[in-house]
Amino acid sequence: MGAVVTYYFEERRFTKQKRLEVSLQPLEERRAALKETHLAMVNCFWALARNFGGTIEEKFASIVVAPLEEFEITTARNQLWLSTAEPKILAALGKFRLTAIALRFRMQEPNMPEQSRPPPGFLDMKWEDFENSYKEAVKAIGQALGVEVMEKSLEEVIGPIRQT
Repeated sequence: MGAVVTYYFEERRFTKQKRLEVSLQPLEERRAALKETHLAMVNCFWALARNFGGTIEEKFASIVVAPLEEFEITTARNQLWLSTAEPKILAALGKFRLTAIALRFRMQEPNMPEQSRPPPGFLDMKWEDFENSYKEAVKAIGQALGVEVMEKSLEEVIGPIRQT
């Protein structure tokens, strides 16, 4: 009789454990998707930040466009799992796109006539807007992951959030 009771309770424990493992599987997929999206966003941010002052045509596609496309593709691929962080991530992606377009317009073609060039101030980009969209997305991903993002350590790396 003792063996039957032990078997019964052991079987129940195993069943509960299996249910828990199955229920936690989507959580792990979500965490992996958020981490992958965060990595792509960080790579894109730094590629744009390094070239904020401008770059040359030959390097633009590899240095600026490639990380931006990777961020776009990663976001689209993981969109199902982004949930609460999605609005901030998409806002950052929008700012990153505008920044890339503005960088492209800043590049002056050597043989371009003056009247064909964009006027001064066309597509001006503010560093603060670009940087704040990144910070907000990082915080949203941290909250979605359940990680307490230390605002002070983030501010030490790239400065305090400026209100616009």
